[in-house]
Amino acid sequence: MTKLLAGDPSGVEGSRFRLAPGTILAYERARPRVPLLIGTWGRRTAAWAGTVADEVKLGGSANPDLVPVMREWLENDDVRIVVGCVTVVDEDGNWARERARAAVAPYLEIVADAIRRLELRPGQEPPLERFTIAGTPEEVAARVEELWAAGAHRVELGTPQGRTTEAGVELICNRVLPLLRR
Repeated sequence: MTKLLAGDPSGVEGSRFRLAPGTILAYERARPRVPLLIGTWGRRTAAWAGTVADEVKLGGSANPDLVPVMREWLENDDVRIVVGCVTVVDEDGNWARERARAAVAPYLEIVADAIRRLELRPGQEPPLERFTIAGTPEEVAARVEELWAAGAHRVELGTPQGRTTEAGVELICNRVLPLLRR
């Protein structure tokens, strides 16, 4: 697929797939290759991703301490690290944190187990802020800055975002992003 997307007509004789020489896309390509993002919490997958990916995502995490761990596991400074998690922003920071707690509850045990393994600290119960970004616009912006300072290239602010998705996205766009202008 890489050759096809790059416009290389030489073909491929793979162990599972074959692409006949001369095969090209029927439309103009927008770019020479499609960037690859791989999500993982595992050391071996991260090491492999360091050889093939453009980005690696730590999903379900807002823990800045994990970014340097992932950087070490990647063994490749050119691979960007993306952090993404449940995000709730509201003028009432306590309400936002409670909404985030409720939103992450259905899968918290699974994510917490994976993150405990990643953090290399068995037996500890990480606090909610290790899994979510929640609070007032100023608090959310500060958390994003903290993740950037730890080495995250991008921070994805996932759903539910606010009292409604629309209200949360509006606060992110109008109140959080202006605080993050570099």
